[in-house]
Amino acid sequence: MSLELLERKLRTLPEDSFDEVDEFFDFILFRSERECSQNDFNEDTKAALREVEEMKADPSKGKSYTDVDTMMRELLA
Repeated sequence: MSLELLERKLRTLPEDSFDEVDEFFDFILFRSERECSQNDFNEDTKAALREVEEMKADPSKGKSYTDVDTMMRELLA
């Protein structure tokens, strides 16, 4: 799709949908930046990111904290 066609479509949107479109653009840009930046990571970092995603999907795989001070005390102990 050309930029001109996209611009024409955006101009036909009702004004009350602009916030949704803006959020969608932010999501696409964030996803694109994340995918690009992950290609630059070494294997250890990629493995750590996969581990975090697994822990987010299954919270029983890791400990969570609601207090940063407690977390740091435990991590540094």
